[in-house]
Amino acid sequence: MEHSKALLLIAVFNRTYQNPPLSTSTLDCITAKRPHPCSLCAKRAKIKLTFPTPPLPRGIREVVQATQHTNRALSTAEQKLQLKKKERDVASAALVDFGNKVRLAEQRRSANQHRPKSSYFPASVSTLILDNLLSIASLQALSDLVKLWTFATTHTLALYDVVLELQSTVHAEQRKNQPRKLRARRKAKKVVDSSESEAVEEEEEVEGEEEEVEPDAASDDENVTPQHSSPNRPPAKRARRSTVLEEVTNQGGASRSRAVKEKIQPKAAAVAADYRPPYRTTLTATSRRSRRG
Repeated sequence: MEHSKALLLIAVFNRTYQNPPLSTSTLDCITAKRPHPCSLCAKRAKIKLTFPTPPLPRGIREVVQATQHTNRALSTAEQKLQLKKKERDVASAALVDFGNKVRLAEQRRSANQHRPKSSYFPASVSTLILDNLLSIASLQALSDLVKLWTFATTHTLALYDVVLELQSTVHAEQRKNQPRKLRARRKAKKVVDSSESEAVEEEEEVEGEEEEVEPDAASDDENVTPQHSSPNRPPAKRARRSTVLEEVTNQGGASRSRAVKEKIQPKAAAVAADYRPPYRTTLTATSRRSRRG
């Protein structure tokens, strides 16, 4: 609807039925200077109407709105005092029941006949108690926490009994779940220890195999006969050397860590040097005499 082109309904009625005084009854609210213009005239003149809050009945205090708390990072000790989701749901249901009891006890009074249902135990008070449930250690601490509650003077003691009951329930549930957490922690620790021990055993096995390979290489050098003067290596020895090097350098495959490989590489090179036969390219005087003889 275009407010600039719309007709004022009450002015149309006054003009049709000639309601007096016609000098003002047929005009709009702004032209007639009425103290409270209608919604159409207020839209046209861009006027925002505000009305004061009506006074409360005698004996009723004004409900204080909860202030918004900014979220901040909690310390480790504060995190331990926070309720888990299931614990919070159970405690919230208990506080709702307590709020209903407060309403049933207070609504019979004449001063509370027109009080809203949610104002007997506001959600802001319930949230405040849930956030600090495990840190409430005395009646005075609870009184300081809910001092703005309308019925704090008459029902704080009963609320403290509910808080103590909820604290005992939460602590009992935590003690019940503690052995389960310890078993899971011990199981995880065993897995870590076993993986570390396997890695140590693997390194020891690799070192033992390297020590076994070195004396074999020395014995093979002693049994080498100087019959081959060709620079080409015998196929059998080359196959054996490649097998030994593969066992030394590739044992464990992809499961071996980079540190173990770096530790093995210089030893593998030493083993390869030991397996190289002493080839000769010239004949010495002793070898000439042995051939002549």
